[in-house]
Amino acid sequence: MHHLSQTFRLINKRLSENDAVSDSTIAVVVILAQHERLRGHHGEGLVHFSGLERMVQLRGGVIALSRYLPGLTQKMFKVDLEYALHQGTATRFNAEDIVPYSTALFGRFNSSETNYDQALTDVINPKLSKRLATDLQTIFTDMNSLSRVMNDACEGHRPRIKPYIFLDTIILLGYRLFQISPLSGPRPFNHLENVVYVGLAVYLTAFLRGLDMKASNVPLVSDLARSVAQDHVGSERVDREVILWILFVGQATAFGEADEGWLIPKMAETMRFLGIDSWEGVSRILATFPWVSGIHGKSAQD
Repeated sequence: MHHLSQTFRLINKRLSENDAVSDSTIAVVVILAQHERLRGHHGEGLVHFSGLERMVQLRGGVIALSRYLPGLTQKMFKVDLEYALHQGTATRFNAEDIVPYSTALFGRFNSSETNYDQALTDVINPKLSKRLATDLQTIFTDMNSLSRVMNDACEGHRPRIKPYIFLDTIILLGYRLFQISPLSGPRPFNHLENVVYVGLAVYLTAFLRGLDMKASNVPLVSDLARSVAQDHVGSERVDREVILWILFVGQATAFGEADEGWLIPKMAETMRFLGIDSWEGVSRILATFPWVSGIHGKSAQD
């Protein structure tokens, strides 16, 4: 608390001087906003972020700042995305602010693309694809493509993604998802689209980690995942495959020990409906969804 009060004093001193919107002042406010979020003090953190927005505007806007300080703006975009994830709100910035100087592998255009190694073969279930709105279908495709690049890298078939590029990719995909609709809604989706949307949010949380490098605990995402998994409607095979994906991807990030009482029976029920009785059978279905074996697979097999 002593160091924090000293930080506030120094920032207030800077804000009253000529370097009020210097690179270092902006960097400190970004750190403060993230610090408050990690402590669970979202209200205080959002005050810092509002001040940060004004500082960025005085520097000519976030696109101008990204041109020569991409590392700093990446941290700023990440903080913005994490607040939106935890609060269920829209992001303060938008995907169009990120795109001009982003190094993201996927998501920089309105259609699926890769600038990584070679074109990826589309393996998305066409029965699912045709039931998704275009913007949701595109994000699903890009997240699925990222999963396949990561899986290939883990198996030694592709080079590993550089950390900076990887984070750029996650941030842009997250912005595009929440630009369709914030987590708290309302979402103009049919039931299946809503389940897919929630599944993509669950998938995203696995890559936004805290200082301990553990996946973030996001109560809102966990609650939404429980809701769609337990209260699903629809008896077609594709509906149950989406639920199976939610159950297994959620096991790695959204669900905990307290969920085992309903989660295990729900998995067994869904597998029976789909006619599968082995991990190999589950894996074949999960391979058509955003799913990274090295991150999601271990807890799923256990």
